[in-house]
Amino acid sequence: MRSIVLLLIFLPTYAFAWGDLGHESICQMALQELDPAVKAKIETLIELDEFPDYCTFADHPRQNPPCRFLNLPRSAAVVATDECPMASSCLFTALDEDLAILKDESRSEKARVRSLKLLGHWVGDFRQPLHISFMDDWVATRSRSAVPQ
Repeated sequence: MRSIVLLLIFLPTYAFAWGDLGHESICQMALQELDPAVKAKIETLIELDEFPDYCTFADHPRQNPPCRFLNLPRSAAVVATDECPMASSCLFTALDEDLAILKDESRSEKARVRSLKLLGHWVGDFRQPLHISFMDDWVATRSRSAVPQ
């Protein structure tokens, strides 16, 4: 019995933070909660694209632009505004930019579909540990050159 417990403790495993399933679940829940008129517009855009990856494509290949994160000072107890406290761009600005593109019907369908995909992804990232975190956690775990600004 001890050997089985030891084996399980030391057996290498993989930890996938949120993964595709988490992002897909968030997108499905969000789609179900939409106003019917908005949902119809979204579904029209979805039909324009091969959309099975619509909430996960930002992770394949994994890209880590600064807008994927919201870094906070260690003194922050809550997120009280929709401004980026430690950078010029963050999840808040990414949401605003992609929502503006999605709403702008003068934009190309390709641009609007991409923004729709990114919006679904950003909403999932808001619920991820370390996507909203303290800036000094990044400094402690990564080199200065890898710290999102």
